[in-house]
Amino acid sequence: VFSRPVRAAAADRLTLGFVGVGTMGRGHLGSFLGNDSVQVVGVCDVVKERLDLAHEMVTKKYADATKAGTFKGCKAFTDFRDLLAVPGLDAVVIATPDHWHAITSVLAARAGKHVYCEKPLTQNIAEGRWIVDEVAKAKVVFQ
Repeated sequence: VFSRPVRAAAADRLTLGFVGVGTMGRGHLGSFLGNDSVQVVGVCDVVKERLDLAHEMVTKKYADATKAGTFKGCKAFTDFRDLLAVPGLDAVVIATPDHWHAITSVLAARAGKHVYCEKPLTQNIAEGRWIVDEVAKAKVVFQ
């Protein structure tokens, strides 16, 4: 009984959103879907096929884990700002094309979301300073 894996209570789980679900984003998504202390609540991409595939991955994983076999707790977005507005979202994983990293990271920090962003982080030093300043102002964790 003690060795049986126990899923973390909803209040103890980190709620995640994914911005950019191409090759790298889907890889991260698959890894986090295997972590019981995380709940994926949203995925975002401008490419419909990528978005649909990621949304299906999340829905299938969580539906398979429920007795009813249904799950509707993950939303799909084409605009990352709509994902950032999801109530209760704790953090985002950003795996967009490089030129979108700075603006996405800054707006996530301003929305009070913790951030994991893929490398290369920025296109230039000024963007890097901008992210550092906004993260410090928002007092969020950035990796």
